Amino acid sequence: MRINSLAPIVLALSLVHGSGAFDSAAKKGIDKREPALKGTKKAASDKSSHRSLKGGKCEEGDEGCVWGTIPPRSERKGKVGEIPEQNKDSAVKISTSTKLLTYVESIDNIEDGPVSGMEVVDAWVLENEYIKIKGVLLGGNLMGFEDKETGEEYLWLNQGETTGAVGYAANSNAFPLTRGLFLHGGIRMAAVTAEHGLYYDTEWDIDFRVTQSGNKGSMIFSIKDDKKARELLNDPLSTGGFSSWLPDPMSNYPITDAKFIFKVTLRKGEKFLRTECIVDNTRDTAIAAEAWMPQTWPVTKDSQIISHQKKRRVKAGSGAYVSDAWVMNDLINGKFVASEMMLDNERGLPAYDGTAPYLTPFQREVKADKPGYKNGWIVGFPPSPYAGVPPDVDAKQAPNLDKPLSWPSPSGGIMYDYPMMDGNYHAVSFGDGRGVAYVAPESTTESPHFTKMWSWGDPDVYNRTAAALLDPPLAAGRPKEEYYEPWASAFNTAFFELYQFPPGRSSWEARFVLIGEGLDADKNQLELREVVDQAVEDAVKSFE
Repeated sequence: MRINSLAPIVLALSLVHGSGAFDSAAKKGIDKREPALKGTKKAASDKSSHRSLKGGKCEEGDEGCVWGTIPPRSERKGKVGEIPEQNKDSAVKISTSTKLLTYVESIDNIEDGPVSGMEVVDAWVLENEYIKIKGVLLGGNLMGFEDKETGEEYLWLNQGETTGAVGYAANSNAFPLTRGLFLHGGIRMAAVTAEHGLYYDTEWDIDFRVTQSGNKGSMIFSIKDDKKARELLNDPLSTGGFSSWLPDPMSNYPITDAKFIFKVTLRKGEKFLRTECIVDNTRDTAIAAEAWMPQTWPVTKDSQIISHQKKRRVKAGSGAYVSDAWVMNDLINGKFVASEMMLDNERGLPAYDGTAPYLTPFQREVKADKPGYKNGWIVGFPPSPYAGVPPDVDAKQAPNLDKPLSWPSPSGGIMYDYPMMDGNYHAVSFGDGRGVAYVAPESTTESPHFTKMWSWGDPDVYNRTAAALLDPPLAAGRPKEEYYEPWASAFNTAFFELYQFPPGRSSWEARFVLIGEGLDADKNQLELREVVDQAVEDAVKSFE
C-alpha cells in the first residue's frame, strides 16, 4: 500500500485525487443526472426507466440512475453472459439486481461529505439457503456478502449518505494508474500488478453457470490483459516501483496476454462461499505477474486478527521492486522485536531463494544464473515488546499486532505470512461477536499460500491534518468507517515480488466462512481460535 517512504495508500475507502486532479477528472466525468450507457449489458439497464426521486439523487434499485460527477475510468465495457434457465425450487439461484455506488469530491469530504456523485450499476446475486452474494462488473467485484438467516451484511463497503469512494494518490506512482485509486470495498481478484492490480476501475466480463439440478451455481468474472484492454484504461500508467523508477511506464509489468478469472460458487447445503482465482497464460512461454484476492472487513478497537501464524515478514528491497522499510520505521522499530531475514533458517525455501517460479527483479533484469534472494525482517507472533510493557501500562492496553486498530503507527502497516501461511485460515473478528474466515488448503513447500495484512493502525495516533501536509498526502485518505484488508495469494510472496506463471492455467481455491457468534471482544487469541477452528471444519474438509 505504499511506495518506499510514502505514507500508506490504501483501500477500502478508495482514495483521493488532489484538488487539481479532481477538477480535471470532473471535466471528463459524467455531470448531472443522465441515463446510464446501454449496449453490452443485458440485465437491469436495458429495461431501466429513469425515475424522479426525492432530492434528485440516486437510491438503491433506481436502475440506470447517474447523479452528480462520476470520476473517469477505463472505457472497457464488460460482456454479460446469459443466465441459464432455473427451476424456481432450486437451492442455488442467480438473479439480477443493482448496486448503488457513491463518491465524494476530496479527502476534505471523507468525514462528513457531501456525496458528489452517485450511480446505480447492474449487479447479479448468487444465493443458496444460507448465503447471498452480489457482484458487479466494475473491478469484477463482490459487493455484497449477506447471512440470509440474520439479514446482516458482512463486507465493509464504502457508501452512505455522506460517504463514498474518493480519488486518491493521483500522479504519485503509488498505484498502477496515474489517476489514482477508487475503491468501494468488497472481494475481488487483483490482476497483473501489485497495489490493487491493473484493472480495478475496469468492467470485467461476467458469465454464469447453474447445474441442471440447481444444487450448484457460479458467477465467473474475467478479463484479458492484452493491448486493447490497456489502451482502454485511458491512462499513461505509472513509473516508480512499476518501472524501477525508469521513465518507461509499467516496464516491470509488460502485457501478458493472460486471462485472469475470478470464479465464485455456492452449493446446496454449504454455509461457505467457494472461490477460485485463475491465471490462464495463453502463451507458450512463462509470464511474470501478480495475482491476489483483496478483501475488506469492518473492524472496531475490539477486533482481532485470528490465525495460527507463527512468523510474519516486513519486506525489504532485495528481490522486490519496492521496499517496506517505512513499516519497520513506523510500526516495528523500538516497539517490537524483529530479526534479520537473512539469518532465518527458512529463508532458503524456493519462495525466497530466487529459484523459478519465484522470479526476483535481479534475475529478470540481469538474467544471470545467480541467486536472487528476497530479504526483509521477521516478526514473531505474538510479537515480543522491544522493551517489555512499561509498568504504568495495563498489559491489555499495550500495543497488540493481533488487533488491527491497535497497531502503533500513524500511517498503518503491511506484513506478510512467512515463510508461508500456517494453518488453514486467516480470520478477523468484527468486535460484535461476528467475524469471517478466509480458508485455504494447508500450505506446503510445493504449494504455499500467503496472506498480506494491511491496517491503517491506531486511530488515536493518526492526524489527518498532518497527513494532508505530506507530499503526496497518502495517509490523508483514511476512511471514516474503519476496515481491515487481508490479501490472499498462492503465488506471490509479497507486493512487487513477481511469480513466473507457466503456460496454461495456474489457480488456487479458497473458502469464506461467515461466523455469526462466539468471537466475543473479551476472548483471548487461543479462545478465539477454538471458535474459528470449529467454524471452518466443513470448509477445510471440502478441499479433500
